Amino acid sequence: MDTAYAHGVGEPLRDPALAIRWAYDPLLVVFLVAVALYLRGLRRRRGGGRTIRPWQVAAYLAGMTVLIATLVPPLDTWADELFSLHMVQHLLITLVGIPLVVLGAPYAVILRGLPPAARRRVVLPLARSRWLHRALGALQAPLAALLLYETVMWVWHVPRLYDAALRSSGVHLLEHGCMALAALNLWRAVLDPWPLRSRVPPPARLLVLAGMTVLDVGLAALLSFSAASWYAYGGLPSPAWWPLGRLEDQRLGGLIMWVPGGLVELVALAATFAVWAARESRSPAAVSSYEC
Repeated sequence: MDTAYAHGVGEPLRDPALAIRWAYDPLLVVFLVAVALYLRGLRRRRGGGRTIRPWQVAAYLAGMTVLIATLVPPLDTWADELFSLHMVQHLLITLVGIPLVVLGAPYAVILRGLPPAARRRVVLPLARSRWLHRALGALQAPLAALLLYETVMWVWHVPRLYDAALRSSGVHLLEHGCMALAALNLWRAVLDPWPLRSRVPPPARLLVLAGMTVLDVGLAALLSFSAASWYAYGGLPSPAWWPLGRLEDQRLGGLIMWVPGGLVELVALAATFAVWAARESRSPAAVSSYEC
């Protein structure tokens, strides 16, 4: 019996419709619109207000490039056949693309890029909403941000749900949307995208990143040391160019999450600690203590 996949039925790499499928991915459209609004907002901000630094523009555009690349062939097509490349796709979204986008401080820039009617009728009412401010504040509390992100990561790797995402384009979109939003919430709590500041103190940020690293390593270890393949890729022959079996492919995916993913998280930990140390050394209390 053939296994139906999110991007086709049977053997996805041999389906010519795959060459154009990505053009209709709603999440891809959202990303492209976000880039267009950001560039429009940059043009409108010139000469007024705080300007975004050039490295932040580069970070945002690099992050959006990574996010868009995860949703188009060849990676998006291969991810339907190989767990290891599906894991690469997930890590590029959550640990590379989204943090770079957050560093670009896109919120005010994108708002400036919106048509005036949209800002007046949609954005301003939301900005004045107390319940929305409370909800966002609760979600960006350190423990809540960590638990939301890790719950999303672990739940979507439950075999039944993971297989549902493989077989349904709608569930596949929901999977990637949940990961992107949970990562956006977590990295916004951890990073300080100038001129914005996170409300989470640096020690709590370090604990969030440490907890994220430990929990992700736990999931990676389960995948790497499993004695059986968990997912429905077995219903489809491996690509002719791929040398590994299904179990080895799953273990490789676990190792990708463990080593490159863990390295990104360790770099974030080190950078957060360095920024905290630099701020402490410049604080008036630290200077007066040194002088005494």
